[in-house]
Amino acid sequence: MPNLGMTMLEGKVGEWYVKDGDVIKPGTDIAEVYSDSGKLQKTMQSSTGGRVRLLVELDALIELGTPIAVIEE
Repeated sequence: MPNLGMTMLEGKVGEWYVKDGDVIKPGTDIAEVYSDSGKLQKTMQSSTGGRVRLLVELDALIELGTPIAVIEE
């Protein structure tokens, strides 16, 4: 979970743009993430290509730095 603001401690995935097991290319939109307050949001993109493995469920509060997905090359 990326840090979207100075006071953010947790965040959540509000929407997945990919499904578990999808094969994606670099630059693919993966998810929309939100700060715990809901005021900040960001679209996360893949930095590499491969098969996606989703690690968290929608709307679950996640600590900063926790991986939300893995891309297996």
